[in-house]
Amino acid sequence: MLTFVDEFSRAGILNEHYSKVKDDECTIRLEQIRREVLVNNEIAIIVRQFRELIAPTVLIKFDGNYVHLRIKPHSNSIGFMFGIIEDLKSRHPIREYSCRQSSLEMIFNSFAIEDRF
Repeated sequence: MLTFVDEFSRAGILNEHYSKVKDDECTIRLEQIRREVLVNNEIAIIVRQFRELIAPTVLIKFDGNYVHLRIKPHSNSIGFMFGIIEDLKSRHPIREYSCRQSSLEMIFNSFAIEDRF
């Protein structure tokens, strides 16, 4: 029996692979692990860059090829944001992206969601 407790599983990385191996549903392919670790590393680098250059940033959703980040309110323009992302795009595997400012409706909805919890 394989015990799969290491720095990845403690950090929540490779959870899908861990659950399949734990339930004897599949074997782990090292190429899958390598890819997932590299992708998680790239996301961490990009988030760190946003935190350093713009404002606190939170990973909202990550599923395969799609990453949704939320950047806390800041005083930089949307043009500044596009410039930062274009620079990151030249150094990281970012294929496409979009930026948008929060609307009042989005802000009120987030308050409503927070009040429920």
